[in-house]
Amino acid sequence: MGRMRLSIALAAALLAGGLLAPALAAEDLSSDAFAVKVAAFLGGLDARSGTTRSLGREESIALVGIGAKYGMNVFELFDAVYRWASAARVRLRFGADSLHEVARVFDIGRERVRALLPLDQMTSLEVGVALASGQPALSATLPAPYSEYVELGTIKLSEAFGFGALEPNRYLKPYGISVVRFPVAAPLDRLELYAPRKGAIYVAGAPRPKRWNLWPITKR
Repeated sequence: MGRMRLSIALAAALLAGGLLAPALAAEDLSSDAFAVKVAAFLGGLDARSGTTRSLGREESIALVGIGAKYGMNVFELFDAVYRWASAARVRLRFGADSLHEVARVFDIGRERVRALLPLDQMTSLEVGVALASGQPALSATLPAPYSEYVELGTIKLSEAFGFGALEPNRYLKPYGISVVRFPVAAPLDRLELYAPRKGAIYVAGAPRPKRWNLWPITKR
């Protein structure tokens, strides 16, 4: 009995510290299967090919709620959003009101997630097909530079940041994102979602990526 109590306490401590991945949801999905769920929702929106479609607060909450329902993290969510949007030739836009309402209703993850996508701080986020030359696959804006300390170092975001290209489970060509490990600063190279709720962070010049548990979206 004493050993069992010790094991439970140890697991709880590891979970709280982010060292142990949370248990998989009852309906845990692959990224491909999750993309189908997201596409079913987005396909019901009034979004015309070749246009930017703004999502209101209720639509944004409903979309992020799909991620919470299936225990996916925010990077898996926008990966699925981009798959649909690129195929439909649509660009989706989330304004500050929608992003801040989403952050009020949901916990989108701990510092590892907030460091790269601090929704409660952002003034806009767009994801989807490029409708103009040079438009990134995912672009975001902040009112001022933002930084967050994580085990990897301090991740710094410029007022305009994002990813120039997205592929299934891969966030590529980042811009406006750097990692500072005193006294050196280096640009982020890419983020790869290599397993459910897990991401590998590649930094330019680093010999190997940092592999993280990326916590899922949960309802507050």
